[in-house]
Amino acid sequence: IIEGKSGVFIAMPSRKTRAGEYKDVAHPIHPEFRAELQKRILDMYDSGNVQDDPGVEL
Repeated sequence: IIEGKSGVFIAMPSRKTRAGEYKDVAHPIHPEFRAELQKRILDMYDSGNVQDDPGVEL
């Protein structure tokens, strides 16, 4: 979850290339799935129920 100038958004996992650019290593194929994924993640984030635990189920 990243806080940008126009609000928070989710970023997909990425890796830095030898050229110094960041490329996504995973991303949703369908825009509908991306929207649903982002909605669920941000709803959980906004609710304050997120702990520093990588095992949190959404």
